[in-house]
Amino acid sequence: MGVLRQFFPAHGGLVRAASEAAGSDAGGHAGAAPARVSDRASQTLPAATLAPAQGSGDAPASDTDTSGPYLDAATLDTVIRDGSAEGSWPLPIRQSYALETVARQKSDHRFLFVLGFLIGLATILLDLMIHPAIAAEGAFLRAIVIIPITALGLVAGARGWHRLMSVCLGIAPIAFVAVIVHLALQMPTENTARYLTATGLIIGIANIVFPYSMRQLLAFNAAFICAAFGMVMLGSSDGFTHYLDYLALLFVVSGATLPLAYRIERLRQRNFLLSLRASETSRELTLANRALRELSERDPLTGMGNRRYFEQAFAKKITPAGQADDAGAMLSSGRIAIMMIDLDSFKLFNDTNGHRAGDQCLLLVARALQRVFSDSDGIVARYGGEEFVAAIRERAPGDAARLAEEVRHAVATMKLPANVNNTSRITTSVGVALSPATATLPREDLIEMADAALYNAKRGGRDRIEVVEVAKPMRLSA
Repeated sequence: MGVLRQFFPAHGGLVRAASEAAGSDAGGHAGAAPARVSDRASQTLPAATLAPAQGSGDAPASDTDTSGPYLDAATLDTVIRDGSAEGSWPLPIRQSYALETVARQKSDHRFLFVLGFLIGLATILLDLMIHPAIAAEGAFLRAIVIIPITALGLVAGARGWHRLMSVCLGIAPIAFVAVIVHLALQMPTENTARYLTATGLIIGIANIVFPYSMRQLLAFNAAFICAAFGMVMLGSSDGFTHYLDYLALLFVVSGATLPLAYRIERLRQRNFLLSLRASETSRELTLANRALRELSERDPLTGMGNRRYFEQAFAKKITPAGQADDAGAMLSSGRIAIMMIDLDSFKLFNDTNGHRAGDQCLLLVARALQRVFSDSDGIVARYGGEEFVAAIRERAPGDAARLAEEVRHAVATMKLPANVNNTSRITTSVGVALSPATATLPREDLIEMADAALYNAKRGGRDRIEVVEVAKPMRLSA
């Protein structure tokens, strides 16, 4: 069984690649190559894995599936340029090739099993035409030898036993040739030569069409020649030397077609690398585009969404008609609220404590806002400077005013950075604009209303909220 595993690994080195991966996890040297691949990938796109900074906003949608081991295009370019064989590829590439080979060979093997079985049936007609006396014996031998091997191979493929399926594919033509040689030795000399010459054709075709690696083909050719010439030695009474030309024929055909098989295998490997490179280049572009989109929609200081993000999220999450909430209830009614949130006297805070403390304060405020809106199914973003904007669709009357008060309280009780003057204090004013969802008031109009409410809150003494509703006079709510 060890010999079979050596020459017929599970399709393209899958077992070997998997064992080396396990070895690298255990601290072996095999992990060096894949580590370099992943390191280079992380250096290529450092921002590709940016996570959304706020819990209440929607993460950008994925353009494509980017799961699985990362194989950067630069590494693939090096492998393609070097023209190295599969055994020297970095482990992640060999694993990908092994998986691709399993999928391809499964269908190839099934096709070859069926084709070989049909050819075996067709050769029974040749027996009838060339030497009818042995046709019955030939049919019987083919049936008891070829059918079980073919059936076992097909069952192995269906069960996922790839190594057994691969072995059966190689054994089938060897057993078939043994039957052909046995029948040939019972025929007149001229017919014997025809049959034996045909076996050379079989090994030549097998070398070209079998989806084997070179190591597997070498094992197959050795077994094929030994079986064919072994049957000659066992069944012939003319002596060993009488069939040396037949042995030479097998070696010539094998030697002539193996280089062609090697060429085909290398072309298959190169096509795989080129296809993989195209796929990975596309994935890198997708990740880069996603990272750029993240950067364009995220505030670099606080990590939360910026104004552009807010506009896109508002159109996607707040305004669509017929949207359902988490409980499945349709949100075709209710009210839409936009809140303009502005820190009070922030310029004085900056002048007193320095811009570094101001930046730290903005970061703390952003985190506080994210906590407040994390369970509200709303969105919040930095609008510019010390101003933030938020939007929700009310689930119950008064939700917007309650959240605005939570925002005001969270900022007022926020622990300030350690380097801030003890006399400093951060408060915020909040302007809230409310509109029925059915009113379809433009977002900019609601923002303008919220700005007006914010101005009233500032003028009324700061550290307060002000609510204004569509078609209703402005009123003080806190």
